[in-house]
Amino acid sequence: MGTLEITLFGPLQLTRDGESLPVGAGSRVRDLLSYLVLYRHTPHAREHIAGLFWGDRDDHHARHCLNTALWRLQRLLQPRDSHAAPYLLATTHSIGFNPASDAHIDVAEFEARIALADHLGADAADQQAALYRHAIDVYRADLLPDCYEDWCLAERQRLQHLYLRALGQLMTYYITREQCDDAIAIGLRLLECDPLREEIHRDLITLYLTAGRPADALRQYRACASILERELGIAPMPETRALLPRILADHAPPAQRIAGNNDACTLDDALRQLRIASTALEAARAELLRATQLVLRALEQPPRS
Repeated sequence: MGTLEITLFGPLQLTRDGESLPVGAGSRVRDLLSYLVLYRHTPHAREHIAGLFWGDRDDHHARHCLNTALWRLQRLLQPRDSHAAPYLLATTHSIGFNPASDAHIDVAEFEARIALADHLGADAADQQAALYRHAIDVYRADLLPDCYEDWCLAERQRLQHLYLRALGQLMTYYITREQCDDAIAIGLRLLECDPLREEIHRDLITLYLTAGRPADALRQYRACASILERELGIAPMPETRALLPRILADHAPPAQRIAGNNDACTLDDALRQLRIASTALEAARAELLRATQLVLRALEQPPRS
């Protein structure tokens, strides 16, 4: 019989033998199942569950709603094999998800891979990286993005922290081994989650330069400067700005070659170098404008006594 697949990264999905099981979007049944799966390592008192999900009702109605939701869940999750372990463990006093059932839970797989990778030492860097790689592939989206309950928000933040840490470990691994393309791909995933991490922008700029992609390095610098200005009203840090001369210098040799040997280049080459030079000039102009604005702001400040 097919294993029950429970997906919590992204909206809750249940599948068995490739068939989707209807949970009901926005329903308390869906939220109850999500809670029991996330906190699957311990049983929960019925009073606690009733108060958590139906706290706006009196005790009698809250218990009735809980019983109805459990009945629906048990019908939905009924194992096809009568000898298989049940997915829910319910007594007169407690309710829990059965961790010994055959259910495959993406969050459980993600956490297991992270824990095993963290346990490995520096001598097993390749195996550690493979585990982190598998974990981030499992993390296809943030946890239950359509749920805004406090218990879900806390778990979403915790799991996202693990995901970002795994990405950081992988990026360091690839940089150490000079695997620029892999490191760049991981860096871009990091910025998707946290675009204000300026150190990641710097790493990407350096990686693009190492890979011989100065135009991409310049675009990354501009993206960094733009988001810092838009979101925080600040310019890049000095160590980030210090990369700009290197970026512009990496643009210069091809342009010089074109100027020195016009017969050896095609029109497409010349146009490409012209676009690169134009982009570099625009970045330099933007940097000068930001520096001028900083000077003007400083002049507006009253003199210190």
